[in-house]
Amino acid sequence: MVSGLSVTLAIPASAMISDPATNVNPSPDYWPTCTSDGATSATCTSAVLAAIDHARSLEGVGPMQLPPDFATMTPAQQTFVVSNLERVDRGLQPAAGMVSTLDSSAQTAANNDADPTLSSWTIGSFNANRWGSNWAGDLNALAADYDWMYADGWGTNGSFNMDCTGPGAAGCWGHRHNILSSYGGEELITGTASAAQSQWTSIAQIFVAGSGTYPAFVLSWATVVAHTSAATMPPGTSTPPTGSQDPSATAIATTTTVLAGYSGAVTGHLSDPVTGTAVAGAGVFLCHRTALQSTGSCTSMLTDSYGAVHVVVRPTVATTWWLVFPGTSALAASSSPAKTMLVKTAIGIAVARATTGGWRLTASFAPVRGQLMRLQVLTSTGWHTLVKTYLKSRTMSFHLGRGRYHVCTAAVRGLLANCAYKYLPL
Repeated sequence: MVSGLSVTLAIPASAMISDPATNVNPSPDYWPTCTSDGATSATCTSAVLAAIDHARSLEGVGPMQLPPDFATMTPAQQTFVVSNLERVDRGLQPAAGMVSTLDSSAQTAANNDADPTLSSWTIGSFNANRWGSNWAGDLNALAADYDWMYADGWGTNGSFNMDCTGPGAAGCWGHRHNILSSYGGEELITGTASAAQSQWTSIAQIFVAGSGTYPAFVLSWATVVAHTSAATMPPGTSTPPTGSQDPSATAIATTTTVLAGYSGAVTGHLSDPVTGTAVAGAGVFLCHRTALQSTGSCTSMLTDSYGAVHVVVRPTVATTWWLVFPGTSALAASSSPAKTMLVKTAIGIAVARATTGGWRLTASFAPVRGQLMRLQVLTSTGWHTLVKTYLKSRTMSFHLGRGRYHVCTAAVRGLLANCAYKYLPL
């Protein structure tokens, strides 16, 4: 059984993805396998991963795809990877990398079976604005992820989360909230650590969001993505060339948020940081993965005279993009940090006079994925819900009188919430 979980929560609950209704019993039950074969065995890893995939499927999230070198990573690195996979698979931006000062805070906490704390609001040139931290005494990084993400509330056997004191208590799902918070859309960095204790592995992680220049990374998410992408690249591009090489730098930029089906821009750039010049005519891979996919795909492209590649896309779900340069005999391989283009449900409103008086308001939606829809009218006491239903068709019509109305859709996996407003006069 889990020896204990604790959490320091510094994120408003409104910034979270919805929680499970109750704890999800692991299926398969991985404890017997891990106890008999060892917490670091391949069979234990497979069993815990299967349980995570089962719990994710209940939320409509695809299987977790671990990087090919996951087994050789330290528990701290594995924790970083797994928490980021929980984020990006739900359309959230990943933590950009592990930072040594935050790793040190996490290590102190892991040694003492405690939550990490933020010792300074400045980390080099990075200014912290908010943070949250988790601790678990558990089998391994995957098991800690399971307990943080899918067994962090109240269940038939109570809760292993020491802050979840009863059904609906404020501390329930606090670890999950720290992993899945939007953190106000700010840049995100992390620190992770582990310590082998007598009865468990102590695992600690701190998330810090803010702005400014990133500190140096002990391990960057771009590096993890590059290693993962290399396994699916065309032959001859997965292994960087050897020999004398200068460093290279890749960057990616995307439109931040678009309406579903509307155009957004993605631009990748390759440069030589030593000379500061763009690298023209170089073969690169522009890669992407949607929030509904468990694996990404890459397209081979050539950089233009400015060292750039450009595409115009019309996504219908949140999509993460990154640029990979496989390297040449003169220039080393590199991969850009990932950027996610967020997507809102597109809502259109048309009105016409009804033959029986009043107005007929017709709302159109794209895409239709079972989102919760509300039609609301503004009253003297605020917005009042007239209709509340789950979307099953692209259009809905309503017979209405004078007033201020809005039609809103709730967020679902890969789609942000959105509202469209209309004033109907006499």
